[in-house]
Amino acid sequence: MFRTEIEEHRSPISIDYSTQLVSLGSCFAQHIGQKLTAAKFQNEVNPVGISFNPISIFELIQRALLEDTDLSNFHTIRDEVYYNFKLHSDFKKQSLEDFEEQINSGFKQLKSKVQDANILILTLGTAWVYERVSDQEIVSNCHKKPAAEFKRRLLKVEEIISRFFEMEEHLQKVNPNSQILLTVSPVRHTKDTLEGNSISKSILRTTCHYLNEMADEVHYYPAYEIMMDDLRDYRFYESDMIHPNEQGIDYIWAHFRKTFFDSNTERTYQKWSKIQRSINHKPFNPKSEAHQKFLAKILKETRQLNGTLNLKNEIKFIQSQLA
Repeated sequence: MFRTEIEEHRSPISIDYSTQLVSLGSCFAQHIGQKLTAAKFQNEVNPVGISFNPISIFELIQRALLEDTDLSNFHTIRDEVYYNFKLHSDFKKQSLEDFEEQINSGFKQLKSKVQDANILILTLGTAWVYERVSDQEIVSNCHKKPAAEFKRRLLKVEEIISRFFEMEEHLQKVNPNSQILLTVSPVRHTKDTLEGNSISKSILRTTCHYLNEMADEVHYYPAYEIMMDDLRDYRFYESDMIHPNEQGIDYIWAHFRKTFFDSNTERTYQKWSKIQRSINHKPFNPKSEAHQKFLAKILKETRQLNGTLNLKNEIKFIQSQLA
């Protein structure tokens, strides 16, 4: 035995193809969110962009629910392009009007999805934050502005918990049955130094532990522990030695499914995965009789699954390939 495998356990909450999901937070939220979306689950991933620190994640949810989306006080311009200190650099436009339209659209999408969500998956990336010196506001992104404009500090566990329940109060008013699944991103923030990253992750993990104990609707998924303790090998990292590679993410995804999917959901997922691989297959001769029979078989299987999943686009694509 050359590994310390993470313990498998069934979560008290489950995910199936009727579950409305919203994935928010760090870039690791993107990875798991993209897996869910590719698997045809009803999932929305970071409609207002990636956020790494928990305060910014909670604030964006709260602002969306309260329709408090006037962020003009946090606009900044770099290279003749508008950015916002509260949002990721994915939100940028050369025109102020277009920029504010982009922001409002993102917040409307976030509110719509959050108020209908069965489960919010929140991935916390770092406890280090930057405050704007002028007003002590925590920013989500400094957008390469001078360091003198910001003060760097470490969040406290009590501070994060307080801001969580402030957000949760508003969430319960519009979606009282929602569940929250917390994860800590296994991506190491080496710019904070390894020592700084270690204390940051410990704060986030401790926060998740206490929130899980304090609120029945809060649950924890050990993505961080899987990467740090189970996949404790650089084979599972990208060349930067920081981000999990495809193999590492696939391993966590398999564990995630065992934790949250029941047998029927897993069977449906496997059927769709097989169809998806077939659709992505590149034939040597698309017009050959063998491939046409192959397409007809895939079309039949896709139509059978279309009642459970929304596969209209896939059906149209397969039909377009048939001679």
